[in-house]
Amino acid sequence: MRGIVGGWERRRPRDEGGSTVWATPALPRRWAFLGCIALIYTVRVALLDGFFVVTYALGILHINLLVGFLTPKWLPREAQDAIAAEADEGTGPALPRTGGDALRLGDNPVFVRRLPEFRFWWTSLRAWVAGLAATFIPPLDVPVFWPLLLAYFLLLLAVTCKQQLDLMRRHGYVPWESAKPKS
Repeated sequence: MRGIVGGWERRRPRDEGGSTVWATPALPRRWAFLGCIALIYTVRVALLDGFFVVTYALGILHINLLVGFLTPKWLPREAQDAIAAEADEGTGPALPRTGGDALRLGDNPVFVRRLPEFRFWWTSLRAWVAGLAATFIPPLDVPVFWPLLLAYFLLLLAVTCKQQLDLMRRHGYVPWESAKPKS
């Protein structure tokens, strides 16, 4: 028996990150898989003509995830203050505070997301799967007037996007990569 288990342990890949290591480098396949799960959920909800509260909860969660994904971990002033505090307390390495410091790449500040892309994908995947599982539990199909939920969701989305865009304009950051013009 020890030989079988011992052999399995020798053949097993050494991944300290858990069971999600297989998905890390496969960016397009990960998002395609998530899209398939979301499509299956959408078709199931449309065929059942119910579970609008579950769908609303999924929407609210995804707004929250999107805000975390589009928000920097530190705003420019907060980043400088955090570096100074770490250097003063001796809790972290003292980074240079000159114009070419570690949080800048040339003239552009480095954008560090508050919610990294992989965690966004992983949380979203778990939410869609939980939502799909919830469609198999009849007590969760609470009767509601879905146009009211949709209107409230769209209002919440508009207000959240407006706040996020104002924050982006005020601090001058762009959370996505843009192609540089070729010279």
